[in-house]
Amino acid sequence: MKSIRLRLITIFTALILVVTSILGVVVLSNFTIVLEKDAHNQLQNLAEVQAKYVGSRRDAELQYMSGLAQNSIILDANVPQDQRVAFLMAEAKRAGYDAYVLADLGGNGVTQNSTGDTVNVADRDYFKAAASGVATASDVTISRVTGQPVVLYATPIYQNGVIAGVLYGRKEGISLSEITKQVTYGETGFGYLINNSGVAVGNSNLDLVTQQFNFATADEENPDYAQLSELVRTKMTTREVGSGDYSFEGKDLLVGYAPVDGSPWIMAVAMNQSELDVEIASVRNIIIAIVAVAIIAGAVAVFFISGSIANPIVATTEELNRLSGFDFRKNKNQKGSKYINRNDEIGAMLKSVASMQKNVQENLINKLKNISQGNLDDEIVMVGENDQVGPALKDTQVAIKTLVNDTHTLVTAAVEGRLSERADVSKYNGDYAKVIDGVNKTLDAVVEPIQEASNVLEAMAKGDLTHSMEGDYRGDYAVIKTSLNKTLNTIKMLVSDTNSLVESAVEGKLDDRADVSKHQGEYAKIVDGVNKTLDAVVEPIKEASSVLEAMAKGDLTHSMDGDYKGDYATVKVSVNKTFDAIKMLASDTNSLVESAVNGDIDARADRSKHNGEYAKIIGGVNATLDAMVAPIQEASIVLEEVANGSLKLRMEGDYRGQHSAIKVALNSTLDFLQGVIDEVSDILNQMANANMAVSIRGDYKGDFEPIKTALNSIIESLNNIFRDINEAADQVSAGSSQVSDGSQMLAQGSTEQAATIEELSSSIDEIADKTKANATRANEANMLSTTAQEKAQKGDKQMRQLQESMNEINQASENISKIIKVIDDIAFQTNILSLNAAVEAARAGEHGKGFAVVAEEVKNLANRSAEAAQETTVLIEGSVKKTEEGTVIADEAAEALQGIVIEVTKAAQLVREIAQASNDQATNIAQINLGVDQVSQVVQGNTATAEESAASSEELSSQAQLLKELISQFRLK
Repeated sequence: MKSIRLRLITIFTALILVVTSILGVVVLSNFTIVLEKDAHNQLQNLAEVQAKYVGSRRDAELQYMSGLAQNSIILDANVPQDQRVAFLMAEAKRAGYDAYVLADLGGNGVTQNSTGDTVNVADRDYFKAAASGVATASDVTISRVTGQPVVLYATPIYQNGVIAGVLYGRKEGISLSEITKQVTYGETGFGYLINNSGVAVGNSNLDLVTQQFNFATADEENPDYAQLSELVRTKMTTREVGSGDYSFEGKDLLVGYAPVDGSPWIMAVAMNQSELDVEIASVRNIIIAIVAVAIIAGAVAVFFISGSIANPIVATTEELNRLSGFDFRKNKNQKGSKYINRNDEIGAMLKSVASMQKNVQENLINKLKNISQGNLDDEIVMVGENDQVGPALKDTQVAIKTLVNDTHTLVTAAVEGRLSERADVSKYNGDYAKVIDGVNKTLDAVVEPIQEASNVLEAMAKGDLTHSMEGDYRGDYAVIKTSLNKTLNTIKMLVSDTNSLVESAVEGKLDDRADVSKHQGEYAKIVDGVNKTLDAVVEPIKEASSVLEAMAKGDLTHSMDGDYKGDYATVKVSVNKTFDAIKMLASDTNSLVESAVNGDIDARADRSKHNGEYAKIIGGVNATLDAMVAPIQEASIVLEEVANGSLKLRMEGDYRGQHSAIKVALNSTLDFLQGVIDEVSDILNQMANANMAVSIRGDYKGDFEPIKTALNSIIESLNNIFRDINEAADQVSAGSSQVSDGSQMLAQGSTEQAATIEELSSSIDEIADKTKANATRANEANMLSTTAQEKAQKGDKQMRQLQESMNEINQASENISKIIKVIDDIAFQTNILSLNAAVEAARAGEHGKGFAVVAEEVKNLANRSAEAAQETTVLIEGSVKKTEEGTVIADEAAEALQGIVIEVTKAAQLVREIAQASNDQATNIAQINLGVDQVSQVVQGNTATAEESAASSEELSSQAQLLKELISQFRLK
């Protein structure tokens, strides 16, 4: 007993120890492999995510530089250099750049700041790439001025589709280090950026960047970098995507790396192996504890169980030996009976033996007897869940029962004519399969003639009378073939006569009839019935034809009114329904047309009132109106903007046909209006700069032609007025000289004065007439200049409103850009959170699978959010740049218009002064004329009068000279 117990304890304890130890080692090993593999994958994924993020930031800067390079201030050679420098300095401050440099294709660049330093960058890679048409960012370099890392973003400048130069901006490279500072993984994870040479370009330790520390060659001075340097040289700088391990200063680290596409940079994310070792040690301790508990519990259990097993083993063995000889009879003298009532495993085992004996007798031997007697419905009782005899016996019963059922099914199917039905032979084995296969083959021999007859009859049922039975059959099958072929020929003849009647009916020969005598029995009745049917069909067909003919001509006032029965009544109802449907279709279509004519383009017909193609027609009309609404609404929006004084909006919708023509016409009209305004603005600017030798030369038509004619007439009138004023000034100057000479002659002698006074009187009259005309023209010019001044001031006011709107749009765009950057940061933090969650899920093992799925979805959402935010950022930044360019253009236009207002105001002031001077001259001439009359009357006082006249003529000469100087400022035609 003791030896059996000791043997049991030893065997089971050793077995438990081996099994639990093996399981523990396997679990720990797999957990370690999975944890390290997952950490490598997560580090690699995080490195790829961060690489894409860095790449997107770089691409956004290049797109910004490309947009800036197309700004008119850079492209327009007429823009003053100081204005260009001021704009680029302000833009650099706003965008966070140190400075911008404009370089020609020879690499000669000028810094766009107050110092205007020059530099040659012809040998720089970023310049070469930009000069070849590729916008490029340089590697991180250290500024010689600030000692800080910088990155240069270069882009080509296009003039008329050809590269004319390069624009590049210098920006601090510390932003890359700021990105790496935000990269974390678990407790010890960190990130860093290197370039293709292994030099640090982004690191939480900024000193490594400023010192241009090279990880690829660091092992030459410090052996601790040996593994890291090897990894950098062989993997990272070859721009592979992957992960690896290395040791540094006694620490084991895991690292994932990925290149930043389109740049010389590689992103790496690393973590300390010790963080994983803590989790592995925790799992190892748990496994050891489980193994120890299992060994102790197993040894104790075996110790107590083994004591009660040894004694009844012999008795139990005898019972089992008896049963093994198929002796299942009850034996009252069996030795195991004294142990059968024990309340332990031995008693249970002996009870099980007794129960097995009883079950075999009742559930096996008796059931087999019933099956042999053909009783297949006797229930087979399962003794327990692990009963193997019962299922086998039940399978035997089911197999025999299935064989019987399948045979009965085949017989029933054959009786019912379902001769294609077969039993599944694969459900059977051995002789059962042979029986079923024999029945199937018997049915196969019967099927062929019946199947051919069925095919011919099926073809006949489908109207195909070209097939007959052709098989070589015997006995009853040959009789079936003959009968079927006779039936086929009879039906062919019936069909032929019927088709003949149908063809005649199709051709309108409704008086043709078939010969009934060629047919027999029911077939003769059919032909005779068709003849009689045609006789009855003519009248409703003729009336239906009359109604349909009227409908074809658009006359919807007539319907079928005849008194018909049966199908003819149905025909009448169908024709009248068609009549009503077409009438309702016409009514709804007319209603839509009237609504459209009245401007109600939102009106639609109720498609549910129509059916079939009529519903499609109404739906088509509704869809047509829907298609018309979109371009009309967009055109309305554009025209509303035009009404508000803005000509920048265009129709952008994708339209076709006439809608596309409307879009093209409206956009062309706006382009034409913009051209008219631009040319008129340029003409007014020239006039404000005293250039009157201009005119509108554009080819304008319609209502624009009077505008062109009116403005050209104004310019021509001003030219004529100024030309007349100039001529009048010459004449005034000449007249004043003559007056002066006459006055001197009067002073010399009264005799000569009399003659001179007569000549002077004539000259003064002429001068007075011309001076009055000059004054009139000057007043007209004054009115015209005043009107031009008012219009210019109104245009200036509207331009200022446009300026304010552009500034508000610019500010709103900047706010949206800030919001998108916040979303971008949230997406980045969500991505980091999802990576941490995935690590935590991996740590949780089986219980963390659900959380791992959630973490993966959060990661995917974060990636999609980051991509969407980055794309939106690019679009918003592009919009901001375009808005800023529009703001600059609006500012320039406002300044130009303000200049026009100032110049027009000055011109109006000059014209007013000219008008005033002309009026004064007319008054003076009148006074001179009066003085001459007085001189004529009082010749004796000519000396004093001559002196006064000389003084007046000198004053007149000076005023004429002043008038000539004023007029000379204008360049006339």
